[in-house]
Amino acid sequence: MQNGRAGEGASPSIDLVSRIQRIEQELSPAERRVAEAVVADYQGATRLSIGDLARRAGVSQPSVTRFCRTVGCMSFSEFKVRLATTLAVAAVYLKSDRVFDDDAGQLARSVMLRAADAIRDCLEQLDTTATAAAIVSIAKAARLDIYGQGGGSAAVAEDAKLRFFRLGMPVAAYVDGHQQRMSASTLREGDVVFAISNSGQSKPVVGAVEIARSYGATTIALTRSGSPLAKAAEIVIPSPCRRITTL
Repeated sequence: MQNGRAGEGASPSIDLVSRIQRIEQELSPAERRVAEAVVADYQGATRLSIGDLARRAGVSQPSVTRFCRTVGCMSFSEFKVRLATTLAVAAVYLKSDRVFDDDAGQLARSVMLRAADAIRDCLEQLDTTATAAAIVSIAKAARLDIYGQGGGSAAVAEDAKLRFFRLGMPVAAYVDGHQQRMSASTLREGDVVFAISNSGQSKPVVGAVEIARSYGATTIALTRSGSPLAKAAEIVIPSPCRRITTL
């Protein structure tokens, strides 16, 4: 994981909107006021001068400059260019000619746009090195056991089992802690465990991964960086996605 301010070592991604949303809690009070002013009117922010944005946010111009650097831009001018580019790209892929004037349509639009934002976040932060290592290990696996516990993780584990099964792989999914430990104790070198947990705090899953690793199995975790599960597994695919909510 990276240390320091959010803007240090930032990638040159054009997706400035999701970056602002993702680091909101890391901003200083003054920077957060700038972020709020930008979020209130993304299009308008691309047409403001640095002085105009500072007045709108109620902060100094240096605070605006610091905000721009925190989100990965060297200057306010670069910030405006990248924000405009983000909005233009988003318009191409997310714009719909359909206008909803009913609650169901507005709800559907909100859910789908938030889902698109989550997918974009995952793509931007995808650890391709870890993903490639996981692909190689799973492709060579003599046996693949998938662990997930709790509503979301269990559902993803079961879905993953069906997808790997359709590829002709020897695969099983376990969503019960006792069964996970039983599975782990029968694994050996050449077998793979794929553990899925959004929080990475599930003690049964962490324990089963530790058992599987002690028997020589390769352990892969799709989970939050720095979590107990991430520390227990050999290959960690960080899961940065926020929950998709509408309320």
